[in-house]
Amino acid sequence: VLATSLGFRVGIADATGDIQYGPLLFRDAPCNSIAFRDSYAYIATLVDGAAGLVRVDLSTTVLVNSLFFPWAWDLIATGTTTTASQVAFFGNSDRAAFTNGNNTWAESTTSLVASGYLRTGYIRYNTLETKIFKLMQARVDTTNGGVTIQSIDAADNFYTIGVFGQESAVPQININYPQTAQEYLGFQFTLTRSSTDVSKGPLFTGYQIRSLPATPRQRLIQYPLSCFDHETDHFGVEVGFEGAAYDRMSQLELIENNGDTIQIQDFRTGESYLGIIEEMDFRNNTPSDKRFSGYGGLLLVTIRTV
Repeated sequence: VLATSLGFRVGIADATGDIQYGPLLFRDAPCNSIAFRDSYAYIATLVDGAAGLVRVDLSTTVLVNSLFFPWAWDLIATGTTTTASQVAFFGNSDRAAFTNGNNTWAESTTSLVASGYLRTGYIRYNTLETKIFKLMQARVDTTNGGVTIQSIDAADNFYTIGVFGQESAVPQININYPQTAQEYLGFQFTLTRSSTDVSKGPLFTGYQIRSLPATPRQRLIQYPLSCFDHETDHFGVEVGFEGAAYDRMSQLELIENNGDTIQIQDFRTGESYLGIIEEMDFRNNTPSDKRFSGYGGLLLVTIRTV
């Protein structure tokens, strides 16, 4: 683990001593000292403007075959404005302590902080389509404390969607806010310690989100088209020729077989959109007569919007 003036990163040394550097995992403040316990690295730095520790889990990576490791804020000396400079442990215990050169803070053995929060990353299901986030099931044991659940939109606005006190059941809740479809959404769980025993807190084990895609739905629209050899336009002028109906239908069949989108214009409503010819149904309504083939009738064209 490499503590630098810009943050910290994790590297791997090969047999010759050359080091492959990973990305900066924390870049908010200089990192001054490192101590290790079990599979974790504790780094003395400035946490959210106060002296504190960042903890890195070296037992796993966020991405496979990468040097990007999960990390989180750990101990914080609330109310300070200086950067932590050293970190160590009490003997063989997990109890950490750190200093800024003038003062020393140690992890309490008898009480938890009044509250703390866990914020998730933004959830987008690996797509750029908008979604309607519907339901959340959080697994929280509130025997020894409560939890407040908030949703977070792209503009970093927080919406409270559930508040559960100590010893309350945490059911599946509706994600009512934000009310519009979102490309992605984050969540924050604020945990509060027990009101009767400050050494205990709630147990959070996980959560599950259910959502629906909010993409525009496709529609099937059927247009009845007149398809005769001889027709008149809206001015009453006769147009067409013998075989015109078959030629026009053949052109539409070529477009249908191509399978590409076409621009649809409905002059009755002024509607214009892209669509695909889903199906054509031709009903020949005129019989042959003398020198006329009589090929013509009603052409039903079904369009699927895209």
